[in-house]
Amino acid sequence: MTPAVQITPMLPGPLVRDEAGKVVGRGPAEPAPFLLTADEVSRFLRIDEDVATAQNPDNALYQRLRDYRRRNLLRGTRAGECGKNVRYPLPEVLGLLERLTEGNSQHARGRR
Repeated sequence: MTPAVQITPMLPGPLVRDEAGKVVGRGPAEPAPFLLTADEVSRFLRIDEDVATAQNPDNALYQRLRDYRRRNLLRGTRAGECGKNVRYPLPEVLGLLERLTEGNSQHARGRR
């Protein structure tokens, strides 16, 4: 019997910028934590690449995550002492990917 393969989700490194602010690469990857911050979710989903050129990248990122939560595609939790910041469980983020992929598949089938 072949043993099950354990896959560790990896978090892409943060974007690296040059002196002019242009994105020139990424820092080193690291294992994804179980509870992710908004910035970590953006790196995991590579949303940070999309919003990096926005006028206000931080606002664009939080708007995108808020939109996913409003559409019930992503659930977050308030964790920590103050419970002020939303954290996203890794299984929930992986579920978001599945829901977005399924929505993209349905959309593509409808265009044929």
